Amino acid sequence: MKQVLRAHVLLGACLSMALPCLAMTTTPGDAAAGQIDAILNYCAKASPHLEGDAKRWQIALTGAAPRSSAQYHASYDQVTAALGKLNGPTVLAACTQLATPKTASGGEHRR
Repeated sequence: MKQVLRAHVLLGACLSMALPCLAMTTTPGDAAAGQIDAILNYCAKASPHLEGDAKRWQIALTGAAPRSSAQYHASYDQVTAALGKLNGPTVLAACTQLATPKTASGGEHRR
């Protein structure tokens, strides 16, 4: 349980750092795009059935953001290294929970 909470805190912290950058611009900065791409790519690798959702989120959040700058690669590598320190089942649980849409009442959304 402690590992799952740690994974949620880490993923939440990474997303909370990146989302303000997204809100201020139409195309996220290089660092924000690197952070988001790292999280989504890591989740797609941890659970291949999430790959389609990860790609859709990546397009929606980062669009055509540049992915060749030093800032992008530094942010991507930093987040990937932090996520790599977590164990597999913990990351899988956090990624799956983040990918599951919730209703306003907090329950799972049924499609």
